[in-house]
Amino acid sequence: MNDGRRNRFLVCEALALAATFAVASALPGGTPAPVRETARASLVEVPVNVTGPDGRPVTGLTVADFELECDGKRQPILSLDVVDLRRPARDAAALSVPAVARRHFLFLFDFSFAAAHQVARSRDAARRFIATGLEPGDLAAVATTSAETGVRLLLTFTADRSQILGALQAVGLPTEIDRSRDPLAFAFAQPGDPRLVIQEGFASTAAVDAASTQKIYAGVARRVADDYSVTRVERHLTDMGTLATALDLVEGRKIVLYFSEGFDGRLLVGSVARQTSLEQTLADNDAMTSGASWSIDVDRRYASGPIRRQLDGAVELLRRSDCIVYAIDVAGLADAGAGDATIGHTDRGADSLFAFAHGTGGELIARGNDFGDSLSRVAQRLSVTYVLTFRAPPEARSQDGYHPLRVRTRVRGARVSARAGYFDHHEFGRQGPLARVLAATDVITHEKDRSGFALDVLTFPVFDRGIRRVPILLRIPPDAVRRLPGSGPVPLEVYVYAADEGGTIVDYFTRRIVIEPGEQGARFSQNGLLYYGLCRLLPGRYRLRVYVRNSIDGRFGFRVVPLELPEGERPSEAVLPPLFLSDPVETIAVKDPRAAESAAADPFQLGGTAFFPQLVPTLISGSPARICLMLYRAGGSAADRYRVDLEILDAQGGHHRPEKVEILGRTEPDKEGLVKLLLQVSAPPLESGEYILRAALPGGSPGAGPGGETRFRIP
Repeated sequence: MNDGRRNRFLVCEALALAATFAVASALPGGTPAPVRETARASLVEVPVNVTGPDGRPVTGLTVADFELECDGKRQPILSLDVVDLRRPARDAAALSVPAVARRHFLFLFDFSFAAAHQVARSRDAARRFIATGLEPGDLAAVATTSAETGVRLLLTFTADRSQILGALQAVGLPTEIDRSRDPLAFAFAQPGDPRLVIQEGFASTAAVDAASTQKIYAGVARRVADDYSVTRVERHLTDMGTLATALDLVEGRKIVLYFSEGFDGRLLVGSVARQTSLEQTLADNDAMTSGASWSIDVDRRYASGPIRRQLDGAVELLRRSDCIVYAIDVAGLADAGAGDATIGHTDRGADSLFAFAHGTGGELIARGNDFGDSLSRVAQRLSVTYVLTFRAPPEARSQDGYHPLRVRTRVRGARVSARAGYFDHHEFGRQGPLARVLAATDVITHEKDRSGFALDVLTFPVFDRGIRRVPILLRIPPDAVRRLPGSGPVPLEVYVYAADEGGTIVDYFTRRIVIEPGEQGARFSQNGLLYYGLCRLLPGRYRLRVYVRNSIDGRFGFRVVPLELPEGERPSEAVLPPLFLSDPVETIAVKDPRAAESAAADPFQLGGTAFFPQLVPTLISGSPARICLMLYRAGGSAADRYRVDLEILDAQGGHHRPEKVEILGRTEPDKEGLVKLLLQVSAPPLESGEYILRAALPGGSPGAGPGGETRFRIP
């Protein structure tokens, strides 16, 4: 069994105890909040933005104002929802905005075609936009791209403003900057000896003057440089296509703020259509008149078909993935750089940037040293979203799974920006690493209830030296692995995040577990796997997001567990929820390294022996069950210290007493006053159903709130 690197973002400490708990299982009350999108194959939601001639969003539209086509056929619109982010009191709360209507801003910084100072200025503009332009329901991600390293995702889509600003701050640091931007220095080192070739070429031709010869030398050097540029452009366009494919796994509109200078427009339209420099034109003319036409780069003089087709393909992938590119031409920033040595026109990349923007329904933002106003206008233009819902025809299934959409509006002069199409399925085996990352984060961020297998989660806070430790016990069921035990190892990815009410991730851990074939696989196929992790949190309300994925077939389980840690110090007397102990079985148990740091403080230890509670407690009426009860009680005699009252509550509010309660073992109080009791409890004859076991100190209340209660079931 292998485990991957454990990641941890923040450890929060507190000087108080919360005697409350949260249990998530198959029982009612532990189910996550419903999400809006249903199966994509039946109902399809189409986000639409409508702007008027003035660039402002058009409001007040109804279903009658829209027409929608799928696969070229008119479709009836079943419903229309309006999300207006200009009304934060009603629409802008993070969890109230449906995933399909949430704005996903991707700040993409291009290191291939931008200088260091341009990247830095772009980063500063992006950070100002984060502070003033993002609404509470918006998400943002940060990525860089370069021909040498490809696309790097610095931060996935998140609502955590501090993380977004931190990621933007890292963009443009010396360790991240692509220093090999200028190809000319490399070009001169590329040929073995170009002057010998030129001399051979002119041996039988008319002589030319020294100035013309020098121009031809420069032309050969430019040709080599252009060949190098073509390679970089091809890699860049391939990376943009890969990014577009991955972004399709993220639901909702993706607004790509693409900070770049663009690549040389001659590679698209040729030097005949666009003269790059007088010197180059004269060199080509001299070469033709002197008989050295071999030195002319015909591919650069005329349009490059392969580059054009590759660019069109990348733009089409972005459009299919519901991405709107706002290309921000950072060449305008070059004029402000005192040390900038850029040669040529500052708008040489405008053609490529315009192609990205125009092809996806976005805009080219150019010629400016401060893009703050332009970014604010982009946010305003997309502040009102209409979500159109239609039912996909049963026969609508294309060979590649893609179905083009077309949305029109009857509003005269209005401009429609809508989802261009959708895929009715995605093959996990074809997804690259970036796509798999974004697919997982899309589920976790939007809390989508699309689990392929169930997860049982138990968690409650424990006081330990002033820190609110939150043990998290997770059971991964056998059906998480469909493959037979002898067919090969199966990696499982475990992700647990604790997010506060604002969406900030305050603590998390991840683990990679490999289920090996043979005996270990057989044990897993019988009883699954128990994973024990730990978070440390400050007082407050949290949502634990638990995600487990099979790395072979992509199936995953996902649960959301609400958790509340109230303010205030630990009461002198408190009872934690009773834990039903499991019978010894051949279950694979894995403990996170952080949870194993202090065995003495482990809540799942009794007399030095580890135990695991039932995550879905079951009690057979009339049969004894072992229960671990943890409580805090100050002062009093030893006999009073271990006294506790137990009662059983049924669904109708009736109260029942256990037939028998026997203390099998107990521990001495630790430094924090925590006492553990091992009890054997026999329930009275009860009908099948769901019940609550409540523990309370004699003459007192059952802990803080529901802290002394555990749900269980009698089959």
